Amino acid sequence: MNLDLSEIEVLTYNLHNYGDFFYKFVIKNKPKIILELGSYMGYSGIHFASGLKENNINNSQLILVDLWSNYSYKKCSRKEILNNFKKNNFDKENNLTIFFIEDDAFSVIDWIANDFVDLIHIDLSNDGELLKNIINKCYIKLKKHGHILFEGGSEERDNVEWMKKYRKTPIRKFLKNKWFNHNFEWYIKEEFPSLTICKKI
Repeated sequence: MNLDLSEIEVLTYNLHNYGDFFYKFVIKNKPKIILELGSYMGYSGIHFASGLKENNINNSQLILVDLWSNYSYKKCSRKEILNNFKKNNFDKENNLTIFFIEDDAFSVIDWIANDFVDLIHIDLSNDGELLKNIINKCYIKLKKHGHILFEGGSEERDNVEWMKKYRKTPIRKFLKNKWFNHNFEWYIKEEFPSLTICKKI
């Protein structure tokens, strides 16, 4: 896997090589439809696309959703992420369609068909309350035995500066939610920023 990530800002996912995990997860589980909520410059999305390209399943889709320039904090333009994908030749794949949707994640979920998505990745400045609300909406969109990956889940991630400053609900509190545990099997990849891997039961 030879990817050009030169224009992508180095963040915690990059530092701990989560991209390789995303790529191998797609290779192993063979999703056809991936929905990513929070894409920024495309680091995770490009690795998901690489896995979809390798699997070569007919009519695969990667749906990337972000506010991009309209986000209040760390932002990039939609044009930047488009260029990052183009540099890696993902604009030329016959069996893979990639959508770049500049909108609020909660709004987009409403028009996604039920029982449609195989894999959802959530990276939306995650906290426990946000995850409770977004995963509740995503549940009916996800196929049986489909997966949700979301950034966070470790104690270290719950104690980052902005979570404390804005008194955000810890993600570990959400992980104790009865509804969530009744409907998903899950485990945590602990390397910072950590990643929680969930499978719909």
